[in-house]
Amino acid sequence: MEKYKVTFYPDNKTVEVERDKTILSAAISAGIYINSHCAGEGVCGRCKVILKDGKVLTQSSGNITQEERKQQVYLACLTTVHSDLKIEIPAQSRLDLEGEAIGSPDLRLKDFYASSEDIEPPAPLKEGVFLRSPLATKLYLELPLPDLDDKVSDLERLTVK
Repeated sequence: MEKYKVTFYPDNKTVEVERDKTILSAAISAGIYINSHCAGEGVCGRCKVILKDGKVLTQSSGNITQEERKQQVYLACLTTVHSDLKIEIPAQSRLDLEGEAIGSPDLRLKDFYASSEDIEPPAPLKEGVFLRSPLATKLYLELPLPDLDDKVSDLERLTVK
């Protein structure tokens, strides 16, 4: 598969990605985090980037105005790589993991992310033993059948002793 170099400014970081990868995924590969509250669905409009050089393919979005289109502004989550690119990430689109504190002065956004080195592998399971209980358990219940004279909800039937 074809690979292209994507350079992000002002960080001046370059990453090599396969054709048809989104600019958002390329940025994440380069260690650059872009605002994408909608998880890359293209609805929040916060991942705007400026194409300085290169060829891309994008899906149309109501989050980009005509003026922005003239200035080569694209949504990083809906735009795919089709050549070597030079991308500028405006300040309002950047997600600063090291920067300002959120909420309390001691809490920074980087505290919510963990590197792969920080995550412990799960303990091996022993034969027939679950280390954690399941989130849901299947139970078989026999409830008294409702009738026209007894108009009680199923919840009340469960709690009646």
